[in-house]
Amino acid sequence: MSDTNGFSDRDDRLAQFIDSHPALAEDEERRAAFLLGALVGRVAAYQNRRGISRTVIRQHPIDAMTRRRISTTLNKVLEKNAHYSEKDEKAGMLMNDRYITRLSDIVNRRTPEEWSLSTDDLRMHYGLGLTYGKNDDSTDHTDEEEPATADTQTDD
Repeated sequence: MSDTNGFSDRDDRLAQFIDSHPALAEDEERRAAFLLGALVGRVAAYQNRRGISRTVIRQHPIDAMTRRRISTTLNKVLEKNAHYSEKDEKAGMLMNDRYITRLSDIVNRRTPEEWSLSTDDLRMHYGLGLTYGKNDDSTDHTDEEEPATADTQTDD
């Protein structure tokens, strides 16, 4: 993922990653687990840069993820993402929209409780997403999600 050649932006890179992995491209439940993990990974990367010690990855670890917990986790992470987006000097821009839009499309079609995805499969794709999200750096080596001032709260 450190090679950014051939991608016009992070959304393009995400789309190409999903398309190049049949397990994600062909199964929307796996894709949703991956996208949730990626969103958690991005928010955690943002928190790490701000020195926030209790990151969302620690609050929503892989081994605790189940179909029942997806909605709760998603709501909490969306709340944090909106909070950080609001605090960012680039007001009006929702961070991580590339994950949120794709994920909400899937979750709104069928609730996670209705999915047939096994817990092991869910956790594997969620974990893959965490790794992807934590490493989803800007294609031009500037981070569009970087605010002007540091946020040093530790209770977020």
